[in-house]
Amino acid sequence: MKKIFLYALFQRLSFLVPADYIEKLENDIKELTDGQGAINISFDNWEILDSEVLKKGTKANEIATNLRNIKGIAPDILILHPDKY
Repeated sequence: MKKIFLYALFQRLSFLVPADYIEKLENDIKELTDGQGAINISFDNWEILDSEVLKKGTKANEIATNLRNIKGIAPDILILHPDKY
């Protein structure tokens, strides 16, 4: 009778990542592990930004623009004026 031993290597890593990098991180992990790697996301905390999303050059605008680029959306935020429609 021949004995067969199966060894599985599992590694768990924990770290904090800004929300705008999550999607890129997930894609990189899947690519590096040939689709075998997976991530588990849990919310840790949030903080209020003291800047305006619609003003170019602010931190909030930079975060929104980066998220839109990652998701493949046009980086410009459209402002709709309800009184014009």
